[in-house]
Amino acid sequence: MSAEAYLHALHVVASPLPSTSSPSSGSGAQHQQQQPRRRAAPISSLDSVRLMQCVFYLRRYGTPRQLLNFWLRHCLIDDAVRYALGARLPATLFIEAIVRPTIRAGRQPLLFSALRQLLDAPPAGGLGAAARDYIGATCQWLSECGALTLLVDWLQLAGDWHRLGVCCVQLFLAETNSAIQLRYLEQAKHYVSESLSRPRHPPSPSSPHDSAASAVSAASAASAGIEAMSGSELLKLITLQSQLSRALMSSHAASASGGSSGTGSSSSSRSNQQQQQQAAPAALSLFGPHGHKCALAEQLLVANNFELAFQIMHECRLPVRDICQQAVCKLALASKRQAATRINDLLRNIKGTIDDDDWDLVVEAAIAALASSDGGDDVRSAEKLVGKLVGPERRVIGYLRCGKLKTAYLTAVKLNSRPLVMQIRDEAQRTDSRSVLELCQKYLAQQLD
Repeated sequence: MSAEAYLHALHVVASPLPSTSSPSSGSGAQHQQQQPRRRAAPISSLDSVRLMQCVFYLRRYGTPRQLLNFWLRHCLIDDAVRYALGARLPATLFIEAIVRPTIRAGRQPLLFSALRQLLDAPPAGGLGAAARDYIGATCQWLSECGALTLLVDWLQLAGDWHRLGVCCVQLFLAETNSAIQLRYLEQAKHYVSESLSRPRHPPSPSSPHDSAASAVSAASAASAGIEAMSGSELLKLITLQSQLSRALMSSHAASASGGSSGTGSSSSSRSNQQQQQQAAPAALSLFGPHGHKCALAEQLLVANNFELAFQIMHECRLPVRDICQQAVCKLALASKRQAATRINDLLRNIKGTIDDDDWDLVVEAAIAALASSDGGDDVRSAEKLVGKLVGPERRVIGYLRCGKLKTAYLTAVKLNSRPLVMQIRDEAQRTDSRSVLELCQKYLAQQLD
């Protein structure tokens, strides 16, 4: 007789037993008042004798999978867990026969309770290390499945606070609602802070899974190396990303409210708020590649959020000069009427934060952007920026970009620079500026004599 046929003959039923005491019974009510309330959980409908007979029969003639299925069917999760750990069953069988059914049946808290008892038990029993191995394997499986929400619960059970923070960062990257994104960032910040103040569980020498060490390896591959960061580095980046997300949300909210001002019904206001929350500031995040970080810093400079932009450039070691050059070019194109004012604000804020050579390159980019504009006011604003250049030779180039060939010639003559005068001569020929061309030719002839 097979094990399954034996169980069928015993009329194995997985439904819970009905209550034996009536609510109207006085003695039953008194007993309930004396005894503390316990969490209701499904129990086996088999009496203890038949239950032990089934377990004995399955242990002797059945397979481990059949025995685990029997215990799970009767909600004897603690027995199933202790048997799996004591028999050192493969982690894949633990996941398939215990973890997946309990999650599917909504009984994960019961499984956690059973595992937590073994983790908290004295090490003499020897099951605590095995429990950590199974928890680590389950974390690995959940990570490979992309079940990040469930992975958070299991990492909490494992006490792996650093990887909890990494997992919350991945949830942040996968979310599009800005309010929920901020919530994930706050959780990540809390968990990483905890990891810096608490010791992590050492891996078991006999463990084939290195506890939860590889729990988020697959999911973190797209997170630009956040798995390899130290706790302090990750905490700094999470804090910066929180500030950045709030700044982008405020900027988006201001632009949305400005665009809808005067139209103003309550329904459109609620719609705008929903659109603001659905805006995805994490499309470009500090957890992304190098180019994303540069684009975000540039965006902050254009939005006049200089302090946060420079904090990001400093912490992420970004090329300040290149980002500032891109920002001034974008300002010149984006705001025609206020381009000069906003560029001057940007230059005033970055003055002293970069060396003279980089400063001149940024100013030259601003001069070129303004001088290439069609408006005469922008060209005059570009000419005013020439005086901000540190290098005298660069001032000559600045005047050339603004079309001030005579001023460029006089400055080049003061420097006694033949190459600069030759460059001015070529520009004079190209623009048919005969007076400046004659001056350049006369100077060059005198230099030959």
